[in-house]
Amino acid sequence: MTTITPEERSVRRRADLIATLPRVEGFQILTEEMEYKRLRMEKTLMARVMADDMSGEALQRQADYDRGFVAGMRYAVLDVPQSAARKVASGDLHEDEPGEVEDRWM
Repeated sequence: MTTITPEERSVRRRADLIATLPRVEGFQILTEEMEYKRLRMEKTLMARVMADDMSGEALQRQADYDRGFVAGMRYAVLDVPQSAARKVASGDLHEDEPGEVEDRWM
């Protein structure tokens, strides 16, 4: 039997708390609001494309900004808790964070 250090116990407790976030009603509302925000950004960008009042370069910059914004928003709110849940389930709380995050803009 291995002894769990106070530091490991603390990390495990924090990971457990983070892993439970997706089941919290307020967190579910937050994720819905994030999706509404993504859809609003997408519609705004499409309207700008259709209005033809921005240069192709400006549209590309806006699309890149929006994509980065959505990826950052999703990483902080969705990917971190999912990663914590996987770590708790596997028991390996010292696993390194994944590298590249999947682009789920569209």
